[in-house]
Amino acid sequence: MQYLNRLADVFPALLDKLSSASFFGHLATMFILKTLPQSASFAFNWAGLALVLHVVWEIGQLQFYQLPSDLGFRVYAVLHCTLGDVLISTSAFLGTAALMRSWDWPVRVPWRGGIPMVTAGVVYTGFSEWHNVYHMAHWTYAPTMPLIAGIGLTPLLQWLLVPSLMVVIAHYRWARQRPI
Repeated sequence: MQYLNRLADVFPALLDKLSSASFFGHLATMFILKTLPQSASFAFNWAGLALVLHVVWEIGQLQFYQLPSDLGFRVYAVLHCTLGDVLISTSAFLGTAALMRSWDWPVRVPWRGGIPMVTAGVVYTGFSEWHNVYHMAHWTYAPTMPLIAGIGLTPLLQWLLVPSLMVVIAHYRWARQRPI
């Protein structure tokens, strides 16, 4: 971590140039070099929370997909989808942090940050489900899957409810004690 803390000291001229160059230069300076240890802490805490909540959801929604009955395949499907959920969730968190210019946006502006993050997750999920079910045929819905405009309801609900719950948990947890 000391090495990460010293990045800003190693490149002072570059930081000054980036900061004054443009809005994106300012974001690069603020979010990549100057706050890397802090940002990593928030991102890892967010990813850990996403892992726990999304794996529970993925297990619960297995019944709404037509999958082989092989236990090994089902375990693979849950792990594969959960890791994708963690990646999407963490990317949405980082994008929201850049938009809000704050790593601790769940504490400072939870719903002003949460609304664009949840919206991005739902929009991406809608596209991903359509692409993977109808275009690529990577998976299919079981007859029990409720559909909205041909898209499965459970993945859409997942990206409405799980990230919202994550914002609430992070808000109260991070307000009391900053992530390690």
